[in-house]
Parts: sequence; structure tokens; C-alpha cells
Amino acid sequence: MEAERYDSLLPDLDHFEQQVIQADLDRDPFAIALFEIKPVGNEYSSLLPRLARRLIDFASPSTHVASLGNGRLAILARTNDTTHRWVAPVSTALQAALDEWLDESEADGRAPWTDRPGGQALQIADLVSPIDVSDLMDRPRLISGAARGLTQEVWLNAEAALAKAHKRQLSFVEHRGGVDSPSIADRRALADPAEGVPEHEPANGLIGADDDERLVVLSHRLEPVGRPTPEWLWLRLEPGLQPLSDGSVHTINLDDLTSSERAMLEIWLAGQIGPLFSGTSAQLRVTLPITAEAGRARSFAQRIFPVLEQHRIPPSRLVLEIDAGALVTEPDAHPDAETAKGSQPSVRRFVDDAASMDVSVVVANFDGGWASWRAIQDLSIEYIKPPADLFRHAAAGDGDAIRTLDFLGADADDRGFELIVPDVGTELAPEFLSGLGFSYQESAVSTVSQTLASLDAREAAIGLESAGDTFKR
Repeated sequence: MEAERYDSLLPDLDHFEQQVIQADLDRDPFAIALFEIKPVGNEYSSLLPRLARRLIDFASPSTHVASLGNGRLAILARTNDTTHRWVAPVSTALQAALDEWLDESEADGRAPWTDRPGGQALQIADLVSPIDVSDLMDRPRLISGAARGLTQEVWLNAEAALAKAHKRQLSFVEHRGGVDSPSIADRRALADPAEGVPEHEPANGLIGADDDERLVVLSHRLEPVGRPTPEWLWLRLEPGLQPLSDGSVHTINLDDLTSSERAMLEIWLAGQIGPLFSGTSAQLRVTLPITAEAGRARSFAQRIFPVLEQHRIPPSRLVLEIDAGALVTEPDAHPDAETAKGSQPSVRRFVDDAASMDVSVVVANFDGGWASWRAIQDLSIEYIKPPADLFRHAAAGDGDAIRTLDFLGADADDRGFELIVPDVGTELAPEFLSGLGFSYQESAVSTVSQTLASLDAREAAIGLESAGDTFKR
């Protein structure tokens, strides 16, 4: 009986293309893996249906499989997992199906490669190990390529990875970015890069390892200026990288990343707030910087609300931070203006969505100019944070910078905004900042665990001091 057609078992190319387009519109993180049998031959007609049936087992509402034709299979997953983590089970299942078919073919004498050079048993490779070319003369083998991201380029990048796997005789290649789009680590996008690292050695041990497996949550503590410390703990979160070679942690220079890369980091960071709240007994409040994600086609409010609901986090404990430039440069930023489609611009809609959820908003890098005030008028914003350079110049005695901060403080007070001092590493006195009208100040960055440990140590010291005073009385 003629072998079952594999492409009739799976959705086709058009269906897969629609799934890619939808993922692009949603701006959810997604990944694509492509699988192909090399070399291609008519004698493999019974193999492809077997692989197709195995791939169908991985289909779900968030995972789509398809046949792209010419012996190529594809899978798209809406996932935040590392590429190796979600591709490995799929690749293992397909490789097992291939091995079974090879064993059956050799048993009944249908193996055309067994009498040729290099016909010895194939060594099963893992996802990243190179394959001995001498074992691959004409024997069918499974190769795969994968990529992930937020746009339709994920598909093109997966195609490029598959081509690279075939060219380099590898079982698997993940797209890690080329010269024009390096990964976070290869870009060496660190705020404080290591000094004195020899050219032949990777800076901070970053090159050659998965960025996502070394992402860590860093935090600044926000403390009142010139006022008693509140009972709750307010942290501003940001993503960082922890190298493999030592225990140091580095901030990521977001200015060096593309908007898609920034959005992925922001989505990842939002996913960390649930475990953070559930992992501490402190009365916690967190700020998430999400400028890139705020302007996406899909409202961030729709993404963040399920997180708050799932972990029972009061919305008032969440503060979202956007950059003033995102509001100033947005077309038709005036609240009375309308876009060509008669709807609000996306970042302004984001601010309104947050306010409707009882989530506060910080506008960062706010310079106090006319355009900045115009961009935020009539928006539900509670906090503004001026650029760090203003404070650096003010600390150096720059009169213009001091006057700018003074005017900004007066305007903010009149309009009902609270002011936040960014982490600038200056020695400006709390009395000076309080006199300018600033309510909160960010501390230096550290890991969340270090921040919590420091807080516990300080509270313990205060408790001992209070006990000592009581004993003396």
C-alpha cells in the first residue's frame, strides 16, 4: 500500500503563516523550530508520515505544528522557555521516530546506504554537538534550526539557522544573531563592562552562553527623602546578567538593544513579579520599566492583569514606568487630538489602562520642558523622575541644573505629582533634595536577594538598638 502522505496529517504552509502573523500582531514572545531530513530521497516516503504523527503530539492551543512542504516540518510555540528547553523534547521524539525507522529499514534490507562508505551506525547527537561527517554519507539524518523573538523575523531567523545546521553538519543550530543583530551578551551591552580583559577572552565570561539562562532581577530601593521609612518596601526592578565565571552581576544597557529585545526583557521582568511577591513576607511594592512594551499593539494591561490576579497582588502595589520620550514623540500626543483611525495613541492608552486597574505610573527622564508637561497633561500619572544628568550637574554646582530642578519641583507640586530622584551615585544631601520638593530617592542597584538581606539586617540592628534603649531605661 502506498505510504500515507505526511503533509495530509499536518496543517499546511498557509496555516503556519497565519499563526506567525498572529504572533507578530500579539507581540507575545514566541519561538519557531524547523526540522528537515537530509539527504532527501524517494526511499524516505514512509519516514515523513511517521515524523508528522510524532510532531502532532506536541500540538496545543499555544503550540502549532505544520508541514511546510519538501520534507520540512515546523513548530511554533508561545513560550518564555529557553530554546533548548522547549525544542529538546520535540527533537528527541523526532529522533526516536527516525531511529525506529532506520532499524526497521535495515532489518528488512531496505537501507540503500548500508553498502556505501560511511554506512556504520549513526551516533545520536544532542542538540548542539557536532556530528562526525564520516557517519553521514547518505544516511538520513534529522537537522533542525530554531529562533525566537517578537516579530515575523523569527521565521526567517529559523530558516537561517536550519541552513547553517546543514552547512556545518550540525544536528541543531539556534539563531543567536548575526553581525547586525548580536545577542545581548555578544553585544556586551553592560553598563559597567569589565576592564583589562584580554581580547581573546570574553568579557565577564558572557560570550558563548545563553543570555536567558543568566538573566537575574536587579533592584533599586526607593526610600523617602527626609521622612521616616514606610512600613512597605518599594523596589524598582530591572534585568541584569550574571556571568558564568564568577558571582558578579551586571546591569544591561537597554539603549544598546533593539525595541524587540527590550520588549522581551520587559515581558520577562513582568513574569518575575509573581514569585517575588510570594517569596517575601515584606509589604512589597514594585516598579517595572516597560517603555518598549507599552507601545505595542496589544495592551500591556491585558498581559499584566492575569499576573496580578493569579498571585493575588493588589494593583496598588504595582507601579509601571515609561520614558517621557515615548509620550513626547508619539504622534498627536495632545489629549484632544485623534489619530487617523480616531483612537488614542498606544502609549497614552497604556497609561489610561494602568489607571483603570489602579496601577500607578512613573514618567522617567522628565526634563520639565513645555513639551514634556504638554505630553502628560490630563493623564493619570502620579510620579515623575527627572534625568540623572540633571542631578550630576547639580551636584557639581551647575546653577542652571539647580534652577531647572527647582522649577520642576515647584511645577510638580502645583500639579500634584510626586518627584523621584534616580540612582545617580551623587552626594546630594537629603535636605537639599527635600527642599527642591523630591519625595523619594532610588538607592544603588543590587540583586533582590541582596536588597532583602540588607533590609533584614538593618531591621535586626534597629530591633537590637531599641531593645538596648529599653534595657537602659
